[in-house]
Amino acid sequence: MPEIRQRILENMQKFSRAMIGAVLFLPVIGLILALSSVLN
Repeated sequence: MPEIRQRILENMQKFSRAMIGAVLFLPVIGLILALSSVLN
């Protein structure tokens, strides 16, 4: 039982890390799109 819980926790941490990365990445993409539309 403990090893299953460990595996679930590891997967949750990987998932949350990926989500945080995506959330931090989205504003950068938004800024780039806004700048490119303003410059054109």
